Parts: sequence; structure tokens; C-alpha cells
Amino acid sequence: MRKIYNIFLLVLVACVAAFSAQALASVSPLQAPARIEATNSNMKILTRAEAEAIKFNWTDAKGVQHTNSIADPATDPHHIVALVREIFINKKVPGIKKVGYNSAASEVPDTGVVCYTITDNALERKSWPGYPSTNRFAKNNLVRDLFNIPTPLAAKDAAGNVIGHYGDYTPDEEGYTTLLVKTRHDIHFDSDGVKTYDQLIDSISTNITEVELLTQGEYYAKGAGITKTGALYKTNGVASSFYFVSKGRARRWARRWTVEDKDKGKTFSFPIFCGFYEEYSPEDVNGDVLISDVWTTLKNGKNYTVHHDCGSVLDSKHQFNMTDREEEHSINDMVFFIPDRRLEDWDNRDPEINNSTFANYSPSYAPAVAMLSIPLKAAGTQNARRRTSGTSPSPGRRT
Repeated sequence: MRKIYNIFLLVLVACVAAFSAQALASVSPLQAPARIEATNSNMKILTRAEAEAIKFNWTDAKGVQHTNSIADPATDPHHIVALVREIFINKKVPGIKKVGYNSAASEVPDTGVVCYTITDNALERKSWPGYPSTNRFAKNNLVRDLFNIPTPLAAKDAAGNVIGHYGDYTPDEEGYTTLLVKTRHDIHFDSDGVKTYDQLIDSISTNITEVELLTQGEYYAKGAGITKTGALYKTNGVASSFYFVSKGRARRWARRWTVEDKDKGKTFSFPIFCGFYEEYSPEDVNGDVLISDVWTTLKNGKNYTVHHDCGSVLDSKHQFNMTDREEEHSINDMVFFIPDRRLEDWDNRDPEINNSTFANYSPSYAPAVAMLSIPLKAAGTQNARRRTSGTSPSPGRRT
């Protein structure tokens, strides 16, 4: 089974390369990428078996406790919150640590440091060795309380005095951990109205139908004909509206935003995903036109490009919509490609109008969604009688 799966993934790479200049370069489906030649050969994606081994507990609205692995799809809002939390705080789950490239000459990411630090109230605006005050989520206290994230580590000043507590959830391995988020077509969400856990649950119940870790994925490193390295995933099931998120976000506030300037340099952190994840959106960063042609585009053999890391897909209604209404279609052969260099520096990566850095993806390395095949509907009739050598089948014989 593993051999068949690997061959299938290689075929996916070849197919994505064939139709999209913004996806992978072409690669022989008979030759695996040579990881030894890669600059990012250490980028980890969990196998399904590895994901199934990571388990956590959660409690539903009736107080009943459940145990699931991170590979299990979540439809209950309480389960969704617990899944999002577990993937973020579990250091065994890979995530991006640095995602920006200063120039085309950069071989490895050299900008775009990702925040994994959560602090108590005392440390929210303080620095200590190795932890500058900008290495925070803009809504640090809110996201900590919403997801009940522990802060077990003591921070000390130069004199050795404890000045507060924090949690450092930087993953052990750098890599891609990506979730498929299925939503309602009509979104009714305002992140400013999410101040408590109950409000978070209500918002998820209204707008999100399922969150699932993608476990059919492979990282393709440089070599064996691959010039654009990155993660390639295949999806399953059906969907009407959806988007993707992956662990670790580089997008930050760029300049003075409030009178106190308290958010400058900090990570965008709007509920529901609170800055723990990069949120891939096909819409223009300032667009207000509801995407409604995904199914038509995909079934015509074209890829659908992702344009920016959205501060909040739900807030902006920047999700993928198959059509202009609630209408499910098969995503059994849909693939999603995340290039490593998507946030390489270019003219509009850091849009001043949005007061942010690491927002818009490079047109040369934009993530993309594609459909490898489309299910067709056909009608047919069965022959009334099949003849063999001019004779009729004998009564009772199966033909």
C-alpha cells in the first residue's frame, strides 16, 4: 500500500506541474525527488500513522470526555477547538519556523520568524533573553485564555528574578502541518465578538462544519527536476466552501497601529485560528467580491491561485466557494500545493495599506489548488441479451 501511495504522490506532482506555472516544475513520475540535494530536505510532514499516534482529550457540551487522534476529522465545535489547540501546542507536530526569503538569491528562509510564544499577563509586553517583546501574538492574553494554553516556564531578568511565566511551543521539527477547514457558504462572523470560550464555540458552530488534518501529503525537495520545493497534499470527500490553514504564521503588524503602539511587530491573531496558523485565501488581500467560481475553474482544468495569508478568512469571507450557493462537490482528486518560497520578497509582499508584513504571496510562488480529475455523469442502457458464438445463454446462467 505504501508503494502505491508513493507512486500516486509522484503522479500528482507531475500533473500539477503540467497545468500550472505557479506549481511544481515537471518531474518524472518514475523517479522520486533526491532529498540529498535539497536545501530544505528537513521539512517534515506527518504520516497518517504518526498523526494517529498523537492523541488528546476533549469534553463535549454535555460534559462527556472523548479521546481522539489529531488525524480524526472534527465536526463538534468543542472537538475543533481542542484539535486546533493540540496541533499548536504539541511540539511533536511540525510547523514553519521561518518562511520569508529576503531575495531570489536566498537559498534558505532568512526572514519571517514565526511566533510560538504565549505569556501570562505580566510578560505580555516584556523582553527577556532570547524573547523580544515583539515575539508575541497581538492578542496574546485573549488567545491564551480562549484555548487554555499553559504558561509553565519562568522568565527571569538579568538579576535572576522571576518576572513572569510563558510557554514556548516551537515545534521540534520544521515542516508543514496543514488542515482543511470546511465552512458554510454564508459566513456570519466577527472576530471582535469572540471574547470568551462560549463565544468561540458559538462562532464555530455557526460557520464551520468540519476541520480535518491532511494526511495524504508529501514534501518535495530540490532535485530530480524539481525547482520549486514545497508541500503537496491530496484531499478527500465533498465540500461546498472551504480553505486551508497550516501551523505557523509570519504575518505581523508593520507600524504604529494604536496610540500605545503596542501591536507593532506582533503576529496577527484574530480568532478563530488566532495567528497559530497561516490562513490561505484565494481572494485579493483587500478584495470584497465573494469567490464563487471554484468548481467551474477546477473542472475546466485550471488551477485556483491563493493570493495571501488572510488575517481572518472568516472575518473577510475570503474562503473558496465552489459556486454562488451552498452546493457540495467532490474533492476526492483535489490537490493543494504550498511552495516554500511563497513569501519571498517582492513589490507587494508587505502592503502598506494593510499595515502588515508577510501578507501577499509572490506571484512566482503562489500556492495553488487543482483538480486531477472530475467525476462525470453518464447514462447508459444494458444490452437485452449477450450472444456468444451465435448461441443464447442457457437459462439460469450468469453472464
